[in-house]
Amino acid sequence: MSPSRFRRAFLLILALGCLLRVGLILARPIDSLEAMNQKPGDEKYYYAIAQSIAERGEYTEGHLKAYRPPGYPAFLALNLAIFGRDTRVVQWEQNLLYVAAAVLFALLLYSRFGGATVLASLVLLLFNPVGFQLPQQALSETVFLFLVVLGLFPFVRRRRNVRGYFFAGAILGAATLFREIGLFYGIFLALFVLGTGWKAKGRAKAGREAGAVLAGLVLVILPWTARNALVLHAFVPVTTNGAINLYIGNYPGATGSYHWAMPPEASKIWNTPLPHSEMRAYRICAREALAYMASHPGRTFWNGIGKALSFWSPTPAQSTESPADRLFRFLRFAFWVPYAGLAGYGLWRLRRERLGRIIVGLSLVGTGIHALTFTDPRFRALYDFLFAAPAAYAIVLLLTSQRRTGSPITNRIRSDRKNSEAMDRAYVS
Repeated sequence: MSPSRFRRAFLLILALGCLLRVGLILARPIDSLEAMNQKPGDEKYYYAIAQSIAERGEYTEGHLKAYRPPGYPAFLALNLAIFGRDTRVVQWEQNLLYVAAAVLFALLLYSRFGGATVLASLVLLLFNPVGFQLPQQALSETVFLFLVVLGLFPFVRRRRNVRGYFFAGAILGAATLFREIGLFYGIFLALFVLGTGWKAKGRAKAGREAGAVLAGLVLVILPWTARNALVLHAFVPVTTNGAINLYIGNYPGATGSYHWAMPPEASKIWNTPLPHSEMRAYRICAREALAYMASHPGRTFWNGIGKALSFWSPTPAQSTESPADRLFRFLRFAFWVPYAGLAGYGLWRLRRERLGRIIVGLSLVGTGIHALTFTDPRFRALYDFLFAAPAAYAIVLLLTSQRRTGSPITNRIRSDRKNSEAMDRAYVS
């Protein structure tokens, strides 16, 4: 494929994806603030904190001071300050961020896998049902996804250095302020840099690069951690919801899904003006969850396996879902089955590639976190997004295996496949 043909195909796919997205925005605008307040879900709570920030300059949710990460409420507060109560602006912004993330991630693949894989990944990203549904809600996942994709660049590109790793850590720190799981991603990627560079670059250089990732990560999170120490008089890196999530997934009535629960002792003081009530409830939840896990190790283990399997399963039906929600669930299932199969094959072919290992590692981190706490397939959005790379690579491999001749890009992929197979044979022997 010539560069000019690649550019035309890339722009055509991008234009079609954007046109469909614009149509969806016009057909199904995001709820108003008044409508959000009448529905269950986190949207109204994010906006409540955002209004507190915009009107009083305080991060509060009732009497809670650090239950949710501050990044997304700050993002919404900035929109309230500039655009007022029009939530549709947030919907447009989030769709732009999703498209930007898709373009950045697709182009990240170009130098290693060629134009065919880039085009296939762009199609998968822009026409994935999750990618259409996710930005239409006032939830933190879209901005978080954009920041994680941006932070992955220095880990995957050919030229890697300490400065790039520092900025990657800083971006992942910003992502952590939107969803606290970003902290675990940053720690994993620092360990990944250390492990892969230990022999190739030497312990000293690998240590500096891993340290740069952690330094950038900590530098961005530190001001919020210091604020929490002043307000809560305790060490809380990002939020106080970790212990509560752990309890929701580990108590006698836990189902593995999200059902709000607290020990009676904690419920009495939760979100009340009593002194240190938030931290007292936090510690009670942590104590009770750990005690349950220690006294029921077998049940905890098998529940964790069940939650991990549920995390990667199709989205379950909800009793309150609308016909549109039911249609989306069907489309997501119809897309997910072949997509997961292609991604699995692609990850196997990429098992010696840096990108493939990073995707597998991040997926395992997320699976482990949700196996410990509670699970919901909607939290899988980032991994669904990242799976576009191995799925696209698999599509190109399968298509090119049916041809005897092809373009330079096709031949390069075929040659790469043969080299991988030769490495497989050498490894087995």
